[in-house]
Amino acid sequence: MGFLVVFPASLWAQSTVTPKSDKIIHISVGFSVPPYVITSQNRGAELDIVREAMALEGYEIIPFYVSNKRRNTEFLDGVTDGAITVSSLEELDGFYSKTYITYQNVAISLADNRLAINRLSDLKGMRVVAFQTASKVLGKDFARLIPTFEFYQEVAKQREQITRLYAGDVDLVIGDKNILAWFAKNARFRTGLDTTQPIAIHQVFLPGHKYAVFRKQELTLAFDRGIEILKETGRYDQILAEYGFHGTKNNDPS
Repeated sequence: MGFLVVFPASLWAQSTVTPKSDKIIHISVGFSVPPYVITSQNRGAELDIVREAMALEGYEIIPFYVSNKRRNTEFLDGVTDGAITVSSLEELDGFYSKTYITYQNVAISLADNRLAINRLSDLKGMRVVAFQTASKVLGKDFARLIPTFEFYQEVAKQREQITRLYAGDVDLVIGDKNILAWFAKNARFRTGLDTTQPIAIHQVFLPGHKYAVFRKQELTLAFDRGIEILKETGRYDQILAEYGFHGTKNNDPS
């Protein structure tokens, strides 16, 4: 049975269905996570790592750019062969790789608000906007806090988080520090929005180790081998450095 996949025109060049081959792998990829994945350029630190790891094993990956929710759905529905940037808490039905990259989620506020946030419980009563699937990815302690927020919303496009913070619509945005910093520096914002306001970063979350998951175990094993080669040769750290990341620590980036 074939699958009809419809994508926005802007993503068509990167998402066109290609003829199936044992060496062509369709991967569900979140579209709003630069510098890990820069959709408009079909590259990014994480995407380059995944692409090169699989190439070392003779595979070509075709990324399907979708929201976080659609990423999991397309994989589970059999539209794609695998998905990346998966948390162990998502418990997808497939073969998980070893952890290959680590995100560091933080809470960010406007510095002028002088919010006293030193631990997770200090978020109570705040107006919060987070990334899509945060209620699952950030663990049970965070999920239990959500009913205590004055306002809470998860959004697919993380540029919207920064926009709403600068506009004063929310007290906190929650997401990976590298993603939010990239949008703050590179995104285009509406005229009149003061993007020069200093921000404060509150590190109240543990590092989030990410995995790839595949429908076939042979692909997972190939992926793990490819990642190991990239690390042993130094190419892994080189890719991260090209996007402004620091080197690995304890064989895992953070």
